[in-house]
Amino acid sequence: VVYCIDPRHCVKSSWGDHRRCGVHRSELIAESLEALDQSLAKIGSKLHLAFGRPEEVLPRLLAPGSVLLYQAEDTHDEQQVEEAVHAALPHGVDVRRHFGQALRHREDLGFDLK
Repeated sequence: VVYCIDPRHCVKSSWGDHRRCGVHRSELIAESLEALDQSLAKIGSKLHLAFGRPEEVLPRLLAPGSVLLYQAEDTHDEQQVEEAVHAALPHGVDVRRHFGQALRHREDLGFDLK
């Protein structure tokens, strides 16, 4: 399991005079990653942290025949990163995504989010 620490999250937000990822959010992410690593260890797996843009990091890690499984995002910036990752992957990488972490399922909203 790989988690990319994207340096774009440390830059100033275009919506105000603050970083995109402040102290409290950084602490929450660090605590969540520690808990994820502990959970993965219980099933014989491990969390690997990579610092860099996902569209630069992941293609170097995935050879043809590999599987990339990730949680799809609903926000514009993250969707742009997903598209950049897809475009940079070597041919033959199987990409699978799932939706989650929302208060309601996308299908239950009654309208298309696109």
